[in-house]
Amino acid sequence: MANSEAQRAIRSTGVLRVVFGLVCLALLLLALGVYLVSTMFSSATERTPGTVVDMVSNGKGLVPLVGYTVAGKSYTQRSELYSSFSSFRVGDQVTILYEPNNPQHSEIEGYQVGSFVALLLGIIGLVFGVVTVILVVVNFLLRRRQR
Repeated sequence: MANSEAQRAIRSTGVLRVVFGLVCLALLLLALGVYLVSTMFSSATERTPGTVVDMVSNGKGLVPLVGYTVAGKSYTQRSELYSSFSSFRVGDQVTILYEPNNPQHSEIEGYQVGSFVALLLGIIGLVFGVVTVILVVVNFLLRRRQR
């Protein structure tokens, strides 16, 4: 490899390394933030039993519509996580997490959107991290080869 080509390759892998590293860091921090907010919601909620009253479709997937009662008032909750395969059936009993001061703000226990989003962001962040490590190794090998 000619000297100028080697320098260009070293520079480009160095820039990519920084960009991928920053994206990795941003995604992992965002995943942590979403996870912490989700955890804070879960720890600040009350629990009540609920029943799946319907399965709602958006044409691509299904979500359960759950009915539950708090202080004698009835509410329904629909998840935001549509799935082509649902483990819920009409009549299933579930646990609902709800805010004591705002019972209509609720989620199905174990089916929280925040946990899913945090996991997804974390996985994508780790992929960027692996690419960053590969770029660091390639950059190191190019520098070593140039000497």
